[in-house]
Amino acid sequence: MVDHGSANQIDSIPADRGPTNYIFRSGQPLLIQKKSGWKILENQVYGELSESYLGVPMRSGDQVIGVLAIQDYEKR
Repeated sequence: MVDHGSANQIDSIPADRGPTNYIFRSGQPLLIQKKSGWKILENQVYGELSESYLGVPMRSGDQVIGVLAIQDYEKR
C-alpha cells in the first residue's frame, strides 16, 4: 500500500473490514469529503484518517474485480 507518498508493508487487514471491502461488497463508489464522513465505516478503518477519500469499484462485466482509491490528508 502507498500512503503519504511511500510504500508501506501491511501484515494483515481482516478481509471483512475497511473501505475497500465496503466498495467491493456493495459494488458502489465511496466518497468521503471530510473526516466526519468516516463514521459510515465505524471501527473498520486502519491507520490515519484522511480528510477526503474516493474509492471506485473496478469491474469486468458485472463482477467487481478490484478497487481503485485515492485519498488526501490535507484539509482543502
